[in-house]
Amino acid sequence: MTRLVTKALLVSGCIAAAAASCYFASVQSFLVSSPQLIGVLSPSEPRLLVRMADGLFALDQQRLIEAQQKGEPLEIEGTGARQEALALRALRQQALLPAALRQLGLARDRGRVDPASRPYLELVQRLSRRERVAQLWLAQDALKANRLDRAVGHLDTVFRTSPEAYDLIWPILLQAGEVPGLGTALARRSDMGAAWVGSYLRFLLDRNAGLGTLAEATGAIRRPTRLYYGSDIAAETVLQLMLDGQARRANTLFNQARRSGLLSAPTQSYAGESATALPWTLFGSAEAASEWRGTGRSSRKLDVLVEAGNRGAVARQVRFEQPGSYRWNASLDSPMLPPGARIEITFDCPGGAPPMVVWSARAGADEAQPVITNRAFSIGRDCPAQTFAIELIGAKDAGDATASFARLRFEKATGR
Repeated sequence: MTRLVTKALLVSGCIAAAAASCYFASVQSFLVSSPQLIGVLSPSEPRLLVRMADGLFALDQQRLIEAQQKGEPLEIEGTGARQEALALRALRQQALLPAALRQLGLARDRGRVDPASRPYLELVQRLSRRERVAQLWLAQDALKANRLDRAVGHLDTVFRTSPEAYDLIWPILLQAGEVPGLGTALARRSDMGAAWVGSYLRFLLDRNAGLGTLAEATGAIRRPTRLYYGSDIAAETVLQLMLDGQARRANTLFNQARRSGLLSAPTQSYAGESATALPWTLFGSAEAASEWRGTGRSSRKLDVLVEAGNRGAVARQVRFEQPGSYRWNASLDSPMLPPGARIEITFDCPGGAPPMVVWSARAGADEAQPVITNRAFSIGRDCPAQTFAIELIGAKDAGDATASFARLRFEKATGR
């Protein structure tokens, strides 16, 4: 636990990036070129003094980040004393100036999330909730103490007061997605109406990061309508768990999301969709592809195509069926399958036996009348999640193979 929490504390990068976004880059260049002028600035300009302290801080942090990236020792000459002196001068001119108190706390912190800085930054929060760098420091302080609800609360304040901070802060919080228990805290905050939680989870999915937090959060959601992108996040997290070899956890999350309403059960079952399955995922390439056509229950069809001499999977579905015997009830509309071409549905139990073909169609004596093979198959107790794929195999030295699935239903197998 300690190792994972420590890993998530991107202290230097977090505060430096936030500070650099808030203040003018020209301050840094001014300090680099004329540091001797700091001591002769007019003491009647507290905000300018704070701005200069910000520049010193950002410059110091940038040096730390560069040293980390190069793998060099972090033994550089800091500017904490000058930063603190500037903040104190500003406070003498304007007591309880939030920005000056924030810089005073950061000057004494030196990138360590030092508890000695906490009183200053907590006072900043009471004076102004818009000091985002202070809020980020307090969030990291709470993460370090494993007080996850408090950490998420500080992040909530940042996003409510500075919605423009989304793009800046998402990359900073990337590794925070690995902290155990964070997903549950995020789910509670989402249930309270925090719209940013969905955006953060979407960001983790897009970066293929924080799978544990994604599963934790989507499984703990109680008010699904308040989670932006909720249904897509839940479905994609289930798929990511499958790809990661966590079939049982995928099964558990799927059922949790169904019960909470985050994944709603389909109202129609014309394409093998049911309360125990995710919708088909369609994909393809230049050689093989698929797409839905039509919208009604009786008119919707799945068109598939493969070029001559090529092969490829064009659709995949994950199901969570109970043990038993099943079959695919599928038929083709206007197929054109030259000799040697085939369409197959394969069944795969992750971690089990190799995939097996459970339904196939190949060219018959008449290209428009394919020969269909439909076999029953068993799902055992050791197979909590099942993957089905539609694959097309084109014939060599022949034309393209095309067809439409007029019926594609998943059924319990009878004794026939």
